[in-house]
Amino acid sequence: MDPTTRRNELSIDVNGFVRQFIPYNWNAQGYTNYHRPGYLLTYKRSIGCSALRFGVGGLYNLRSDTGGYNSNTNNTDHYWRVYLRAGWERRWLLGPRWSCFTGIDGQFGTGRGDSHNITTQAGQPNVHSTFRSYGGGPVLGIRFQLTRRISLYTEASLYWSNQETGQYCDYPDDVNDIQSLSATGAILLNYPIVLCCAVAF
Repeated sequence: MDPTTRRNELSIDVNGFVRQFIPYNWNAQGYTNYHRPGYLLTYKRSIGCSALRFGVGGLYNLRSDTGGYNSNTNNTDHYWRVYLRAGWERRWLLGPRWSCFTGIDGQFGTGRGDSHNITTQAGQPNVHSTFRSYGGGPVLGIRFQLTRRISLYTEASLYWSNQETGQYCDYPDDVNDIQSLSATGAILLNYPIVLCCAVAF
């Protein structure tokens, strides 16, 4: 069964379900899962035995703690991230239902955050953060065709990733304001444990 007979494909990452049964530590030395992008949706456009691939994902977090009626606690955290990728892959048939693919991706991420939960001698600042990442690298995957339209696949990747984070601490008196910018680079090996369900059309 040739999975390239339909030119368009939309897939969703179902690894959230898989992780309930397969424990895995996403942390790499000096590079935690906070820096690892996830792609919820992927669109592929077939061109012969190759395909263009585009992915989008992200995260959103909002947490607030006022401590109740008899407390002066006012802790809030709010941040969001958006991750994008674009690339190309080449496909090979391994059998009636099995195929494999290899390719290369480019990545970009952006985001912002605000928090109000740190108490210092100079008061409780509003902390504004910015986030940007970019990188890319090769991918290798395998696919199983369930029906003519539906398939499951997983892939491994070896990405080089560079992340830049900025932070601005805004104190009430404006005298002790602090601004910082840091950059981190790493090579990330992502194992093929993320399962995607794809529908061709």
